[in-house]
Amino acid sequence: MGATVRKRGSKWWVFVHHKGRRKAVPVGERRAAQAVAEQIQARLALGDLAPLSNGTGGLSKATVTLKEYAEQWLTREAQVRCKASTLDLYRQQLANHILPSFGPLSLSEITRERVKTFLADRIANGLNPSTVQSLLIPLRAILYAAVENGAIPSNPAARMGRFVRPLQRQSAERINPFTRPEIIELLRVADARMPDWYPLVLCAARAGLRRGELLGLQWSDFDFERRLIFVRRQYYRRQVTTPKNGKVRLVDMSAQLTRVLLIFKARKEGEASAVGRSLSPWVFPNSTGQNPVQGSWLGTRVWKPLLLAAGLRHRGVHQIRHTYASLLLADGQSLAYVRDQLGHHSIKITVDTYGHLVPGENKAAVDRLDDVLEAPTRNACATVPSSLPVVSSL
Repeated sequence: MGATVRKRGSKWWVFVHHKGRRKAVPVGERRAAQAVAEQIQARLALGDLAPLSNGTGGLSKATVTLKEYAEQWLTREAQVRCKASTLDLYRQQLANHILPSFGPLSLSEITRERVKTFLADRIANGLNPSTVQSLLIPLRAILYAAVENGAIPSNPAARMGRFVRPLQRQSAERINPFTRPEIIELLRVADARMPDWYPLVLCAARAGLRRGELLGLQWSDFDFERRLIFVRRQYYRRQVTTPKNGKVRLVDMSAQLTRVLLIFKARKEGEASAVGRSLSPWVFPNSTGQNPVQGSWLGTRVWKPLLLAAGLRHRGVHQIRHTYASLLLADGQSLAYVRDQLGHHSIKITVDTYGHLVPGENKAAVDRLDDVLEAPTRNACATVPSSLPVVSSL
């Protein structure tokens, strides 16, 4: 079933066979016939039966554009498989970057060279390399769906590793953590000027949770005796969903964070009891206590004023998560431990994101190699300049 290309006499034909219906139309050259067959296959995969209608059925002009296929993919696949935050990101990437470049093109017109040119142009226009890498994700997924549906024979955006790898080395540009003195000052100012929000900022700094995971915390997620946080959910745009990787994870809790949260909980219990209410299940609720505080409100009303009060230049809330990871690595923790704390799907993500932070903190380790290797194997006198006196060994 589908569209095939065959030669009959001196002409190339496209034969269409779909659900018992058949059609054959002469096209001309082989390359043109193959392009038309791919376009017909894509239209049939979307349920468009026009190529089987009487007459030419638009065979010579059969096109399914990336824009048309992307809309189908968003509603049929991405909306079912992806979280709301990921779906929003894909819509933004399609609207701002992918569709302006590829939207009018038919699926068969998208080639590897065009994909490479697209990526290179985004870099040339000043887009962050890590952002450019992320644009490949929805584009590749859409084209893989087209391959699975028989719309195109192969994915032109697949296996772009050799081209993308140089961009990966620049991914550190998006990591802009606070220094240790900066995070100390940030927490000091939060405690002094925003005591109601100091526990949230401290929790971000000491547990490295994503913003949605932080907002989605409930008091039942804490094991204060064992100093553990069970990350069970995230809160995004008034929706409660599972964590990013769909798995519950355990995060170690520092002694300071444990003490602050216990005091915070006791205070909130007292405030609730004073007005005849029970304690909200949410650790950081909104004014009604029925839902978590909104992330946009937090950024505007808490985060930006806090940075201003601390005299620190603006950085997104997510940079405090990067700070947590960088400080753990600076203190000698393994990448595997950081991976588990942050909830990365694989250690490769941790290495790609934070691997560049490790070597700079370990110069002492390489210096210790000099003490071990240099003395027994090297004749120090052999390299002493002749102008200096040589002291004989005892």
